[in-house]
Amino acid sequence: MITTNPEFNKPHECVCVKCGKKFIKSPWSGAYSTYKSKSYRYYTPNPMEPDYPDSVPRLVVLCDSCADEELKAGNVSMIMH
Repeated sequence: MITTNPEFNKPHECVCVKCGKKFIKSPWSGAYSTYKSKSYRYYTPNPMEPDYPDSVPRLVVLCDSCADEELKAGNVSMIMH
């Protein structure tokens, strides 16, 4: 969902689920869909989300270098978030 609320359109600090590097993510980048989220070292499940089986895609945040590697390997799909 796209919103015009300024509160949701500010850059914020995130942690890459693969390497653990902290970085500033703009609101419309850095989010990827994956089936292998639990295999990432720094992945922490969303407590608001039920514990779905691994066959359900999950939203993960990756830094640019890890995202390039994972996209080339076919482990993630880019989404707009």
